[in-house]
Amino acid sequence: MNILVTLASFTLAVMVAALIAYLLRLSLRLLATGLRAPSVLLDQSRRDALAASILERLKNGETVESFALYLRPFAIDHATRLDLDFEHERFSTSLEGLVYEALQHEYPIISLGVPMGFDRSGTVSPGDAGWRDAFGLLVTHAKLILVVPLLKEGTFWEILTIKEQDHLSKTVFLVPPSAAIRKLASEGVARAFEVSRRGLHSRGIAFPEFGRGGGLFRVDEHERCRTAVPFPSSVLQMRVDVSRLFAGN
Repeated sequence: MNILVTLASFTLAVMVAALIAYLLRLSLRLLATGLRAPSVLLDQSRRDALAASILERLKNGETVESFALYLRPFAIDHATRLDLDFEHERFSTSLEGLVYEALQHEYPIISLGVPMGFDRSGTVSPGDAGWRDAFGLLVTHAKLILVVPLLKEGTFWEILTIKEQDHLSKTVFLVPPSAAIRKLASEGVARAFEVSRRGLHSRGIAFPEFGRGGGLFRVDEHERCRTAVPFPSSVLQMRVDVSRLFAGN
């Protein structure tokens, strides 16, 4: 009987110790998040301010630093989730988060539209009346253009403008895995990209068939698919693949 009591007491003590350790870790995590939040907000504000400054300087005819332009249908903002490898561990991020993490050390990244959140590209909101003019300036002067070719009306117009103004050579297209877009079932995403593929093909732009796994591709000056690779499984692979595609390799 004494042995059973001792064993029960020991088990209870282990459980209490484990609970205390968990609560301590949770408290430290919440404290770190709370301390980091102002810094994250400040960093994002700086990126947004830099994006606005670059656009304003372009409007004034000034020379600006190299930057990348990220174009996507607004419908996928806050609607994607990617499970990626990082230093032998798995972590989750959004498509816009992957773009930012992969390229942040190469270029400032600019997006049009409403701000997308923390740790993302700098976003400018020129309004409905001014977005085409803003797009024209940004697409002309961008060093690199990244496009998610899911054809909503605005995105379709942007891609055709990129083609007509001979910017395909500096454009990399991103097709995320179907399961990464959470607002639709994966079958619906696959069908949407297939419609987009056919729509671009009808306008002379080759768009490879990736299936549900997604991928990255680049189109040459003759609108033919030059290079296509599977969608990357890590931030590092994203950085490498975009660089290779951009270089024409």
